[in-house]
Amino acid sequence: MVLLEYDFCASTVSPANLLKVLKPRDWFCLVERAPRPSRDLEHYASWQRIAQSDCFSISIAPGIKQPLLDALAAIQRGLSSQHERLMSTADGSSSGGVALWQPQAVRPSIQHLVAALESIKCTAVRLQALVSFHTQSKEDLARLDVCDRLDTIWVFRIYVLTREITLVRSGPDTPAQTLPSLGAFGRGFGLVDLPLSSRSDGVYRLRITQGLSDVLAYREVESGSAILIERIDSECLFDTAIRRAINWQEELEDNLPCKLSRTIIEAYVEAKTEDEARDALAASRLLNWPRLIQGQETGVPLEVCTVHPTAYRAHFGQALATALGAQRQMGRFDNAEATRILLQLYEEIGYVDPYKFPSKANLLASRNA
Repeated sequence: MVLLEYDFCASTVSPANLLKVLKPRDWFCLVERAPRPSRDLEHYASWQRIAQSDCFSISIAPGIKQPLLDALAAIQRGLSSQHERLMSTADGSSSGGVALWQPQAVRPSIQHLVAALESIKCTAVRLQALVSFHTQSKEDLARLDVCDRLDTIWVFRIYVLTREITLVRSGPDTPAQTLPSLGAFGRGFGLVDLPLSSRSDGVYRLRITQGLSDVLAYREVESGSAILIERIDSECLFDTAIRRAINWQEELEDNLPCKLSRTIIEAYVEAKTEDEARDALAASRLLNWPRLIQGQETGVPLEVCTVHPTAYRAHFGQALATALGAQRQMGRFDNAEATRILLQLYEEIGYVDPYKFPSKANLLASRNA
């Protein structure tokens, strides 16, 4: 029996139903910068992330962000005016000179966000689970009837214990895309993203990666702590990225070979409920590792390359030493040179932004092609 580990969910709901998933009085934070690419359906790639609650990020269709911000600003002004009136009538002496109404009272809540969405005639928002609360998010979503959700997707992880660190690649004339890893050491092998759009069971995508990715902070991308190494614009950011690689090297020494050697299959399923998604995967026969690499269910055979963990650790140490040497030689900080050093280092050690492709090719791979 294959053990499916739940990893992610996303769904489209109406603003009114947002109150059934999230607590009306909960606060949220506005998100001003566009996030990095997510694992959601391609249809929602252009949607703009505007807010974040404890368990979900909230996105809206393009073109309505500014009207929403204007509506929220109007609500904020109303809350501030109400707060000022309450402050002017509150008797602070009864609480030892501390006012009974604190400034937090003027912060808008989920209920205010819903009111703003409805005021601009927004009919749908996209909820995407946050990594830090991925289990809680699916429980919150389950409070909503399936008929009130649209385009619900589920992502599961399956761990396969393989010999050594296993890299994969697909052939040139297939729908699958390969993102090379470990530089020349990986010989063009790495991660594979395989779309399955022709299937009727809801399984629409597989991604095959390495347990090594977990050791190299695979989940940083959604948690907000990832570093966009394609754009290093400060010496502080550069130093942070270098220190992170040093920390990873130390973590590698503490990880058992079996954790480095396991392969991860990510399965993406569109289904109304988690149980339906699990049933579809169980019946698909896509999770049988030998059949998967032979392409028996997908029509896309995969080539496999293995690397011994000891050899990888030595390669990591050499790549890090090269980067540290280049850092010393750089002297005065230079954005372009710092970016080049980090791109080279992260490519060599096998760190891959798991959501960079298929929309973008690996920068170094395309440069060296």
